[in-house]
Amino acid sequence: MQADSDFRRLYFHHQKLDKKVNDAELGVLPIDDRTLTRMKREKLLAKDRLTRMLGDGSRSAGTETGQGGDPVLLVGPPSPGLRRG
Repeated sequence: MQADSDFRRLYFHHQKLDKKVNDAELGVLPIDDRTLTRMKREKLLAKDRLTRMLGDGSRSAGTETGQGGDPVLLVGPPSPGLRRG
């Protein structure tokens, strides 16, 4: 299904940006402030699009409803404090 491949591609793009942003903030990846700001903005836009894709029901497996009824992507094992209901 095309929606699944789009979601997967966007998810991994977001993960790559997240790693770069974290590395830059730790000083491991030397980049200027302007580039860091652009990467943060792009990461946020990717996250917003992923959230919209989940909300449209185009990707329901592996999700739960978080506080406020927003869909939450389950990526790893649940944290000890997370209750499933």
